[in-house]
Amino acid sequence: MPTTSFPTTDIKTDADIALLVKVFEQKAQQHALATPGPVAEQEKQERLMFRYWRSVLLEAKPYLQHPLVPYAFLQIPAGHIGRWIHLFYETLEENFNGSLADIAKARASNLARLLHLPSLPHC
Repeated sequence: MPTTSFPTTDIKTDADIALLVKVFEQKAQQHALATPGPVAEQEKQERLMFRYWRSVLLEAKPYLQHPLVPYAFLQIPAGHIGRWIHLFYETLEENFNGSLADIAKARASNLARLLHLPSLPHC
């Protein structure tokens, strides 16, 4: 009888954050949720996401940009937000288990809600 293996470690290090970002980016590209671009641009976007999640989860050097900046490049249509959050949760659940993984899910949900909000009319 096969058993399912669940991760037993939480997000603890920079390497964990790098894994989270890299695996999520790969999933997003496989599901056509990220537009492929030049390698240098993709690496820049991954660095932005890495810095954001490192700041949020490891309380490292403060992230001074708006939290949507690392995700703005994705230009996610409203209909894809659910798929985006599903892939992010899936990435977390496949690789991590613990309180910081739970915090990452909560933050990602908040970001997804913000990405889904329509633009405010100009006054």
